[in-house]
Amino acid sequence: MKYKHLSEQQRKAIIRLAYANRYVFPLSAAFIPVIVSRIIGINFNILLGFSMILFSAYELIGYRLKFRYIYCSYQDSYHLKMTPEKIEWEKLRKADVYGVPLIFITFGVISLVYGIIFV
Repeated sequence: MKYKHLSEQQRKAIIRLAYANRYVFPLSAAFIPVIVSRIIGINFNILLGFSMILFSAYELIGYRLKFRYIYCSYQDSYHLKMTPEKIEWEKLRKADVYGVPLIFITFGVISLVYGIIFV
């Protein structure tokens, strides 16, 4: 268990990032390729696959580097109160930590392959 004193401003910033990680980043990984594909004209499936793989890599790197907001976003998904100053990484289920990015990687690769084959 890791305790660290955080200022109220740091605590609020971590919680905001946790909410963004849980709700905004996955949606932006889906909607940004729609906008970019219409503006630039690149195949949507290729952009979607790339953004999903990028998001899942970001999640895995955040977990491996022990980013506090990643831990708090998992607390939110477990319907627990977010505690950025009290981090207990061992309480996270490995199936969640590695499973969710694995799902995003799988669908990202499928989307990439589909976009490359059926251009």
